[in-house]
Amino acid sequence: MFWGDKIVEQIEKVFAKKIAAGSPLIIRDEKTLSGEVHVGSLRGVAIHGLIYELLQAKGIKARYLFELNDYDLFDGIPNYVDQKKYKKELGKLLTQVPAPDGKAKNWAEYFIPNFKAAVKKTNFIPTYYRSSEVYGQGKYDKYVKAALAHKDEIRSIYKQIADSDKEAGWLEEAVKKNGKLPWKIEWAAKFAVFGVDIEGGGKDHSTKGGSREVANAIAREIFKIQPPFDIPYNFFVISGKKMSSSKGLGVSAFELAELLPTPILRLLLIQKQPKHELDFDPTGDTIPSLYDEYDRLAAGYFSGKKDDFARLFELIHPKRKMVKRFLPRFSQIAYLRQMPHIDLKKEVTNMKGDKLIKEDLAELKLRTDYAKLWLEKYSPDKYQLNIQTELPESAKKFGPKIKTALARLLDYIEKQKKLDGQKLHYELHEIRKESELEPQEFFSGLYRIILDKDSGPKAGWFLSVLDKKFLEGRLKEAIGS
Repeated sequence: MFWGDKIVEQIEKVFAKKIAAGSPLIIRDEKTLSGEVHVGSLRGVAIHGLIYELLQAKGIKARYLFELNDYDLFDGIPNYVDQKKYKKELGKLLTQVPAPDGKAKNWAEYFIPNFKAAVKKTNFIPTYYRSSEVYGQGKYDKYVKAALAHKDEIRSIYKQIADSDKEAGWLEEAVKKNGKLPWKIEWAAKFAVFGVDIEGGGKDHSTKGGSREVANAIAREIFKIQPPFDIPYNFFVISGKKMSSSKGLGVSAFELAELLPTPILRLLLIQKQPKHELDFDPTGDTIPSLYDEYDRLAAGYFSGKKDDFARLFELIHPKRKMVKRFLPRFSQIAYLRQMPHIDLKKEVTNMKGDKLIKEDLAELKLRTDYAKLWLEKYSPDKYQLNIQTELPESAKKFGPKIKTALARLLDYIEKQKKLDGQKLHYELHEIRKESELEPQEFFSGLYRIILDKDSGPKAGWFLSVLDKKFLEGRLKEAIGS
């Protein structure tokens, strides 16, 4: 069973009475607007958003609330703003800190539009509210009073659960200074104010003695409410490093949303169980691999499979309108669009082996457009072709064995009216074996004469889509050098 469906089954059991009564389940999530919101923040959006969608699909009433937390403290200066200018703002509420552009109402407001745009692209649509508005409406007042009235019990909770010693007067001082509750107490108050039934959090909050355990205890013992159903989830990382909005580490949610179409973005966000870490690097193989995974899921779905992968394929298409179409590999489209002599439509028609229908053409345009964005902003060097206009100097020093192999290849190519990638792939391996060259030596030589580097696309396919006269000429140059 797909992980989202399993969680919904658990929720149905926990809230059976409330569901039967027809009362909506309240799902809540939030993001503190301490800086440009990185892609990792979309994971919470997606997990809560998916549960909301699944509940609705089963006819269970629910609301998905999302807090734009603009009422936290400015406690770190991102590396992309003037450090000296913002040093004096440390310790203030985000609503009191000037916006980086000098135009938005405050620091937090400056980052909201891009975050909302990214969330919209996921098609997980919550109901937004601002933390400052809730404080301004006095909705926390009774919980501030309750916390102050039970300050000693709260200090005891911190000590027993988190082994954190809070000095006498700590809570009164914090409330007086900042006009708000400290984070862990405030979290419990949020559960109460909004009547939250379901709310997950990052694994850093869910460790033993962590923020969630403290907030849960305060919710039960001080505010006399049952804490929400928890869905702990792991982080997004880039090459093993955790992202941070306040430190400016990681790709922004807005940049990612521009880089991926909605189904691929949703695939990234929900393909793994919440407890699993997501390693995302747009400058590596992540994006081509996502498209390959999408294509694999599509093949299974349209073949009639009814497994978890087919279920995932359904869920990454929010409008549930899935049309079978030809899906050219994203990496191949990325390579092909860098070759001016190539007619993309004609080449993809050859790949399909049949005429392209309108859905095929729409998919081709989509992948071509997104490949262009990726190539311009993030793709690693190995996906950049940079076909050399002249024989590179590094290809003028080949030994006799590799020149003999290239001569055999030239002979084969000259005899073909049209090159077929699969047949050429087979022929390349036969030539390599006959020449007694190591694979690395032979194939790096091929890439070297065309790209002036030691690696590139799948060799048979790559050579087959090059201009035939150009390829023959380049091989002759390399052999005669």
